[in-house]
Amino acid sequence: MKKCSINILSLILILAIQNIFSSPVQDGGSSTLAINQQLNEHNKLFELTLNQFVQFTLDVGEQCKNFSSKLFKELEADGKIVDKEFSKEEYNKFVQSFENLKNAKSNEDKLTYLNKITLETITSSKNLEEDKLLADFLKKYEPKEFLEKVYGLFSDYFKGFTADFNDYANELNEKQKQEQQQLLDWFEEFSKKQSFAEKTQKFLDFFALFDCCHER
Repeated sequence: MKKCSINILSLILILAIQNIFSSPVQDGGSSTLAINQQLNEHNKLFELTLNQFVQFTLDVGEQCKNFSSKLFKELEADGKIVDKEFSKEEYNKFVQSFENLKNAKSNEDKLTYLNKITLETITSSKNLEEDKLLADFLKKYEPKEFLEKVYGLFSDYFKGFTADFNDYANELNEKQKQEQQQLLDWFEEFSKKQSFAEKTQKFLDFFALFDCCHER
């Protein structure tokens, strides 16, 4: 059952991201409007999305730790933890990911840890959906129900993000729209994605469109 033990640890990361409700983009003064509508780290849509993504990920990190601690106790009580030392080591790595994000100072570091956590979340959800052995092994702990809850929370977040994006796009003049066509094209593709994995993966591409973390 060691294969199951390893995959159980990845399941914990499903909780890594939860509901990220975006607030409306606030209008800036005329002196900052131009820079706020350029694709860099001062862009107000970028700042809004990054800051809220970080904060809500950290908030949910506490819930993740509570969930994983409870899960481990139940699995241990049922005699389903094969290698306790390995499990403890992986749990510590899981907790450290959120600590690294919490202590990150630069946008580049924040995005590094956000990408790591989110990609692991996508992988964990795929493992649970596609691995029948794992699904049967964890059936008692209702992972499918938990996963459905996560999907719903992501869906709510993407609705909020879509509203913010539309507010931002509506403020652009024709010249700015031409200059930011790549961003607008990205959003059109993002809007077409339906599955959790595809839409979440596409969402991560949003940050790569902004000139903020490249070599200066």
